[in-house]
Amino acid sequence: PTTFINDIDARGQVTVTGVVGGDAAPGDGVVLRINGTTYVGSVLPGNTFSIDVSGADLAVDTRFLASVSGFDDAGNPFVGTALSEHTVDRTASATITVDNITADDLLTASEAAGMVPVTGTVGGDAAPGDAVVLSINGNSYVTTVLPGNTFSVNVAGADLAAGTQFTATVSGTDAAGNPFTATDTSTHRLGPVAVDDRAMVYELPAQRIHYNDSAGNIGTVDPTTGTRTLIGNAGRVFGDIAVGSTGTLFGISFETPSALYSINPATGAATRIGPVSGAGFVNALVASPDGRLFAAGSSGDLFQLSTTTGAATRIGSFGAGQASAGDLLFADNALYLSTDSGTIRKFDLATGIATTAVSGLPNDLYNLAQTDVGTYVGSTSGGQMYAIDLAAGTAVRTGVSTARAPQMYGFAAAAVGGPLVTITGDVTPTTAGQDRDPDGSTLAVVGVVAGDVPAPAATGVGAVINGTYGTLTIAADGSYSYALDHSRAAVQSLGAGQVANDVFTYTISDADGAVDTATLTVQVNGASEVPPPVSTTGGGANDTLAGGIGAETMLGGAGNDLMSGGLGADVFAWRLADRGASGAPAVDTITDFSVASRAAGGDVLDLRDLLQGENSSPGSLDNYLHFRVEGGATIVDISSSGGFAAGYSAAAVDQQIVLAGVDLSAGGLTTDQLIIQDLLNRNKLITD
Repeated sequence: PTTFINDIDARGQVTVTGVVGGDAAPGDGVVLRINGTTYVGSVLPGNTFSIDVSGADLAVDTRFLASVSGFDDAGNPFVGTALSEHTVDRTASATITVDNITADDLLTASEAAGMVPVTGTVGGDAAPGDAVVLSINGNSYVTTVLPGNTFSVNVAGADLAAGTQFTATVSGTDAAGNPFTATDTSTHRLGPVAVDDRAMVYELPAQRIHYNDSAGNIGTVDPTTGTRTLIGNAGRVFGDIAVGSTGTLFGISFETPSALYSINPATGAATRIGPVSGAGFVNALVASPDGRLFAAGSSGDLFQLSTTTGAATRIGSFGAGQASAGDLLFADNALYLSTDSGTIRKFDLATGIATTAVSGLPNDLYNLAQTDVGTYVGSTSGGQMYAIDLAAGTAVRTGVSTARAPQMYGFAAAAVGGPLVTITGDVTPTTAGQDRDPDGSTLAVVGVVAGDVPAPAATGVGAVINGTYGTLTIAADGSYSYALDHSRAAVQSLGAGQVANDVFTYTISDADGAVDTATLTVQVNGASEVPPPVSTTGGGANDTLAGGIGAETMLGGAGNDLMSGGLGADVFAWRLADRGASGAPAVDTITDFSVASRAAGGDVLDLRDLLQGENSSPGSLDNYLHFRVEGGATIVDISSSGGFAAGYSAAAVDQQIVLAGVDLSAGGLTTDQLIIQDLLNRNKLITD
């Protein structure tokens, strides 16, 4: 067989061995002449020899003579020689090549969730049995070269998804014993990762219509029966009243010049805000969902009023000679005025153009109100109730009458709109934990599935998609708008405290055409179809609490309550008896929680009676409170007994507080203790 001198041999000592025969015997001399150097030894017992020589000489001289000399038993001299040949091989080389990790060398989110076989080939002196090591995301995957000089090893897709490069190394020795190592760097691409999204929307409770009358009374009226319920007397007569965005009532005094008042919706008590300066006599008032207050009167001009001073600013006109009959409506970014000429005039806030929306009405339609999305009512001075369809431009008498003394001068109901009805968001924001493309490619939504759009999700972008409870419109850039449809039977069947989900599946794609899918789940929170009592203190049922213009303490009581503090710095308080059961919490929603500090007029959470055994340190309160942001709201999960000591557990939650439109984690407050400390620092959290 071929004898090799490898690099290790060439740099050290090599033992040359052999055998002798004939008359040669132990003790006879053996001489090796290699590269001009003479190496001397002797025959050993068994007629062998062993002589250490320099590997460097063997590396230079690949042929050398070995001789043995001595005398036989008769004294005759002898010399025997032999020629030795060898091969010098001092270097080894190898190659390794990694195949594409997938057919297109792009790792999708679904592939990243499983095991991925990584294959390749080796060359040069690499041979079957040599070791192959893949170093990926700090982990080593070890295998050996297979027959045919290939390799294959299963790799966790999650490790491949952690980066776009990894190394593969093959190592071993060649036939001469020279060691080798070869490395290849493999580069791949990563597909987009879609993350499930959640949002939250609230069904509007049945609209409460407030009225004011010629005796200064404030009350509510049922438009389906004409029944009035007295709340209290304001001590003055108002030309009209309006429900503000926070539940506060406003009133316009029936005098010239008019004055603006705040009215407590629980008692009817009125507090003067200031004169409606610059508007003269006004007798029609309405508020928009975003809190703006509008008024009109005998001149036909339209004014926006300051809710803090009453000052009027003219913003347009319903037209010459279009005097107010007594009320305004707000709908779809437009204002509608009942006129003394038997019409309802529309003023478009976007264009400033006034047109006639409904005609052929009595000229004494004193009262207008919205009862639900797209549903409006009005009544005359004689108490005849009308159902009004603004879209169709029609009004029909319902047969219901509210005719009795004192005469009603105005209706007021909350304008339907805002975050409780329509929500917006983005399924691909550039924030941690959201849809992303690890390669930095721009993501686009390419499809959405729900309701009337079948799978696969290759259509629907930019279109109105029908869900079970509402409609979704999602754009290619990930922005979306979801509108709850209150007219649907599925929505109306949801009671107060009931929760349902509208689920949409969307597909995103990156610049390489790789796709992934995720869901957008809109949580629909039900509300009572019967208007609950309005107060600042609730009972044991599902209550709606509305504060006024001042600082108040709101006590929801047991049940799932909807609370609006109104103007002023309000304290929202809970008692131990208000909570639900562990794993089935009471859910209370605050629609207008102010995030300002208490000193700056912000609202406060009072949990000292609800929490048992706590102290006011963040470390202690962390056992009771857990904060999360979903659908544009902060949800405070509470375990009144400190059930989060071993970490948050949904099974320990017995009270939830939903702060609509509020993100308490803003500003880098990423942990419960940071949020708690911030609330304590700004005196927004009261505990023992």
